[in-house]
Amino acid sequence: MEKPLVSVCCVAYNHAPYIRQALDGVLMQQTDFPFEVLVHDDASTDGTTDIIREYAAQYPNQIRPLYETENQYSKDNRVFKNLIYPHAKGKYFALLECDDFWCDSQKLQKQVTYMEAHPDCSGTFHAANWLRGDKVIKNDRHFSQEFDASPAQVIVGGGAFCHTSSLCFRREYAFDLPLFRRMDPIGDFSFEILLALRGKFHGFPEIMSCWRFSRPGSWTERTAKSLENQIRFNQMEIAELQELDRYTNYLYSTEIYYQISKDRCDLFSWGQLPFSEVKESFSHMRMCHMKLSRMRRCYDRLLRKHCRWMKQKT
Repeated sequence: MEKPLVSVCCVAYNHAPYIRQALDGVLMQQTDFPFEVLVHDDASTDGTTDIIREYAAQYPNQIRPLYETENQYSKDNRVFKNLIYPHAKGKYFALLECDDFWCDSQKLQKQVTYMEAHPDCSGTFHAANWLRGDKVIKNDRHFSQEFDASPAQVIVGGGAFCHTSSLCFRREYAFDLPLFRRMDPIGDFSFEILLALRGKFHGFPEIMSCWRFSRPGSWTERTAKSLENQIRFNQMEIAELQELDRYTNYLYSTEIYYQISKDRCDLFSWGQLPFSEVKESFSHMRMCHMKLSRMRRCYDRLLRKHCRWMKQKT
């Protein structure tokens, strides 16, 4: 096989009901360049492994399976970074979790064509549909035209700014690991920020993938059901964002403390923080230059909401 220009990096664990749609969405891509498909199976127990073997046998020159005998995620082993990226050969990487899928056959071509023509582009993303079951409940389209997302926009957007299934980026940034990124409990939010910091992070308005939101057994669903997991996640995200603030020499403090304020408000509502720490976040934001009208509106809403909480608690 000719050396691939793109490595499509797929992760699978007990995705038997979904993985055929995921792999078919990758294999339907119409490109003028070769691409490889790395499919990592994290010791699935529901037949996912057999489906991957079937596809690997049918497409031996394109699909490269990576099988585990023990589940690595449960050991806190970062699957993309440690178990897939070292095997990838492409100049560009695209990501897909196998309960999601691509729904546009031109996705890879559009993203890679843009990056080939714009060396200052660190990565690309696009709009995605959010599915509950098989029903589209919303999408994350931000603009009606192509645009370059600034770090401030990505930070304010939080983890929902763009979905992992939409990312296609230069391989060097997969191995670019400043401390704030290593502290990210999930990995996608900090990586999107990194791409926006490193160059033009270019967005397409077309909906070219679908995210199965809160499906049974997903990380989102498990976290939502466990207050302990939610508390741990918020605490880790606050520490990550504070490190990002230092890393960027406080250039994006307003946006960063907007996110920290939301996390601290949640922790306060769960009885994990005194209101003084929530108030400190708001004070920090007031000292910053409020550049975005959206930031002002969000700040005002948070302040009103949590001042009511304070009155209820006292």
